[in-house]
Amino acid sequence: MSDAQLVNIDPAIETPIPVQNDSDQQEHVRTFNSFVHVVLSFVLHAPLLLGGIYAMTLGGSVALGALMAVAGIAILILG
Repeated sequence: MSDAQLVNIDPAIETPIPVQNDSDQQEHVRTFNSFVHVVLSFVLHAPLLLGGIYAMTLGGSVALGALMAVAGIAILILG
């Protein structure tokens, strides 16, 4: 960490904390955005797939259930 700057962000901490350079920060932001995108895709995928399975088996609407299941799988694949 020779190129890191030392910044004291908390006055209660006497030891300065090393701050990453801009390229590291950009990589962290890119990784965080990718993680948020994957979580959002899964949050949309799971209820659609489970709702589709329910509609096909217990709900009595095979066409709607199949459409929901296919939409859920497509969201997961296409992201």
